Amino acid sequence: MIWLIILGPLLLIGLMMGAGKIKVGLALENLEGIITFQYLFFRKRFPLKKSGGEPQKERKRDQKEERAASSKGQDFSLDFLESIPDFFPAVRKFLELFTRYGRVSRLDFTGELGAGDPYYTGLIYGLGQSLGQSVKSLIPQFEFSLLPNFEEETYRFNARGRGEIRFFNLLLILFVTLIYLPKKQVWQLVRSS
Repeated sequence: MIWLIILGPLLLIGLMMGAGKIKVGLALENLEGIITFQYLFFRKRFPLKKSGGEPQKERKRDQKEERAASSKGQDFSLDFLESIPDFFPAVRKFLELFTRYGRVSRLDFTGELGAGDPYYTGLIYGLGQSLGQSVKSLIPQFEFSLLPNFEEETYRFNARGRGEIRFFNLLLILFVTLIYLPKKQVWQLVRSS
């Protein structure tokens, strides 16, 4: 009987917190924006800013450190790029379950892309269109507009989104996504980094 008195309120608080909705908002314009996170009475805003305001000496020091670690970084990035197709089932399962148990009230992406070379611009544009249509098949609210600029190098992107999901559902989705992750590739990436 005493354990009911002690564990009863804790279980009730746990159920109330688990049933609460996590709300996430995103407003991004040219790599500057804000992410808003809200859960029950807690609300936090995370500003996203472009880097580039650091002093010149720090930038030169960072470039030297990057050159020193470039061989290790290149191996890791190549391993990561080679293993990207193995992660598609896990990402697809996450998006499927999130759209089933969560709610995306708004998601749109607009942008202009120019790589400076028409070949690479067309290649990136085609990849972006196929990726955008794949996401639209899972999330019908997704609005995608990408314009290619074949004459000059430009990267301008704007994204806005809002969604919510219950805490217990998010834990379930993360658990199922972990099952779909390719374990061998994940361990190889962890070891190489």
